[in-house]
Amino acid sequence: MATETGSITVARDLSANWITQNPTLGNGEMGYETDTGAFKLGDGTTAWNTLTYANVPSIISFPDSPSTGQRVWHSLRDLEYFYDGTRWLTTTQFGLSFIHPLKSTAFDDSRIISELAVPYYGVYDIYMETFEAMTYQSSGTWTVNLKWIAANTASTTIAGLSGFNVANLYRTKTSTINSILSASAVSFRVEHIEVVGGSNIFNSGFLRYRLVG
Repeated sequence: MATETGSITVARDLSANWITQNPTLGNGEMGYETDTGAFKLGDGTTAWNTLTYANVPSIISFPDSPSTGQRVWHSLRDLEYFYDGTRWLTTTQFGLSFIHPLKSTAFDDSRIISELAVPYYGVYDIYMETFEAMTYQSSGTWTVNLKWIAANTASTTIAGLSGFNVANLYRTKTSTINSILSASAVSFRVEHIEVVGGSNIFNSGFLRYRLVG
């Protein structure tokens, strides 16, 4: 029996050329980046730079001219990253929890809840997204601060959450950070400050972050 052979050819070019030309692919048409292994599927109306990638290619070094939303799998780090328009960040969000299981007594004006080492110190930069503080108190008004510490230096405030002032209720407040931690930071510290009144307080904090590629 005779066998017919054939081939399918897809549109292909360097990643930078796709971005510069920014074509609109036809509905179901594939566009392939020859230098990254990434591809997109057109819908007939959306230009290339707005389309999302249909796959997550493995790379050794990050592309020089990525488009916002592009995703890659960094084979040297074994982590998936996306480009947020400014930097490569892990698609996975990580968390760091600060726990203070014991109460602070009324005579404390402020107290360190906990201090933890900066994760992945010397390996990754830390992109801090949000800080959340949770409290249960008997009375008074409190502020909870997240700080970073460098060796032999004073602490520097990253985020402050104020207005914890409802007695005998659990309260949660969130501060949006969206910035990279200072390269000088070796640890995180959470402190609470009693602004008004004399009371007991139970609280904790949680930092959400991503790793920078």
